[in-house]
This record gives sequence, structure tokens and C-alpha cells, in this order.
Amino acid sequence: MLLQTTWIIIWRMNPPHIWHQELIKISFRENDITLVFIGTKKVKDNKNPFSFEQIKKWLSLVFETSKPHIFIDEIKDNPSDKNWVLSLIKKIEDKKTGKNIVFYWWDLENDYAINCIKSYSELFQGYNISYEELDRKEMKVNIAGQDIDISGTNVRLALKGKNNEVIDKMVDKRIIMDLFFEYNKLK
Repeated sequence: MLLQTTWIIIWRMNPPHIWHQELIKISFRENDITLVFIGTKKVKDNKNPFSFEQIKKWLSLVFETSKPHIFIDEIKDNPSDKNWVLSLIKKIEDKKTGKNIVFYWWDLENDYAINCIKSYSELFQGYNISYEELDRKEMKVNIAGQDIDISGTNVRLALKGKNNEVIDKMVDKRIIMDLFFEYNKLK
């Protein structure tokens, strides 16, 4: 019997952009289940202006989240790294996934969340854990002859500066109108 593989993606996705979507699509092709955890803070700020509910709604517009192979859930910040990891493990166990888990990240060396998971990897008893890193070299769009990184930061800057060309190239068309609507409510 083949063991079920679960991809786990933990990002803030504030807001989600086309590379978040591409990674989720890849996970559908390569794994049995995808768990998408949206990291949230207690207080909204300039880097995290959108709520979990808004981000989940946008992802639901792009992906058919009613299918049994994708779950979108919230993972709240915690002042204790160990308690954050324990909370993550509980959420994984609640989804009744298989024991083969792949954590997927942009930057395995410098990401705070992945380093917390690695620091407390002994808490994942009974799980086979691996880590994969996405190559960020291709995560760019060309605007007026200049390559610009696709990132939540650049989407937020484009929203603030009303740079529709950047937003059109970095954000899925199905969520752009609602993204503008929600951003304008923040002002």
C-alpha cells in the first residue's frame, strides 16, 4: 500500500499572488493532500492588512476548496515557538492526513516558521517529514522592461500606489476586484 503524502504550505499570503497559486497547483499534481495554513497575527498591520477570512475567500475563488484534497486553515502567531508547533501538529492531526509530510517553502534557510518546525521536529512523532524549497528565480514579472519580484509586499505597494499594471500581472483576475474593494475599506 502506498503511503499518502501531504504537502503543507504555511504563508501569510497577504494578499495571495500568482506564485502562491502556482505552488498550490503543483502540490495537487505531486501529492495526495494539500494543507494550506494562513499565518495570522492578532493585530492587522501594514504587512498583514487582510484577515484570514478574506484570504480564504480569495483562495476559494481560485481553487475548488470543497474537494477533499485541499484544506485551508488558519495558524495564529504564538509568542511560544513550541506552542505554535504544537498547535500546527494538532491541526495536522485533526485533518487525519497520512504520516508523510512535505513542508514547502520559498526559503528553507531563513524562514522563521520553517526554522521553528525544524527546531521542534522531535514533536512530530510518527511522521516522516521532508522539506522542499521553491526556486525564486522565476518569481518575477516584467513591468516597463524591469523585472519585479512577485511578492505580497509588491502587491501591497501596487495597491497603495494604484499601480494596476503590477496588480494585473501579480494577482489572479478572479480576485482583483474584491482585493481592491477590501483594500479601499482599510483606508
